[in-house]
Amino acid sequence: MAHLAQINKDNVVINVIVVPDTVTEDNAQQYGSQIGEGLWVLTSYNENFRKRYAGIGSIYRRDVDAFQPNQDFKGWVFNDDLWSWEPPQPMPRDIGPWEWNQDNLRWEKL
Repeated sequence: MAHLAQINKDNVVINVIVVPDTVTEDNAQQYGSQIGEGLWVLTSYNENFRKRYAGIGSIYRRDVDAFQPNQDFKGWVFNDDLWSWEPPQPMPRDIGPWEWNQDNLRWEKL
């Protein structure tokens, strides 16, 4: 079982479908174009390639041929080295647990 992501003109994933294993990098666009418009790219459920599994709303980064995950919190910054979103301030090192408070834009101890 393989998965194919449909990407719109703004590089946003708008659909992810299950396709036969016979769909490969070489024929993914041809297969997908029979279903709908846009760019069609294989995505790995196990994240074996393209860094992350494509989710609806995630961004396809053509510059690195990978899917950037959705931004969970407004104001967080994407770290290309870690391939994840980071808060505007690091989580305190004190014993937690800690939770990000989006309304106050800070970490709060639970």
